[in-house]
Amino acid sequence: MASESIGELTWSCHICGEERPDARISVVKTDTSDQYGLPLGTVEQNVRYCNDNPDCRQKAQHKQLIGGKAGEREEADDGAG
Repeated sequence: MASESIGELTWSCHICGEERPDARISVVKTDTSDQYGLPLGTVEQNVRYCNDNPDCRQKAQHKQLIGGKAGEREEADDGAG
């Protein structure tokens, strides 16, 4: 979630949970439409990560924010913070 403190926009990282300045957060967009049997481009997730943290960057590539097929979320989240 975004917050603003004295004019500085900040975001929380979906991976480590830290609140970071806008310049230190990037987003991985993933089309998840196929998990719901929908045409490509229908459902997209945006995972925020610390762009200066290699661990967050790597884990963001596989982070599942919304549930998919049974069991996928738990497996994707295992060890991902």
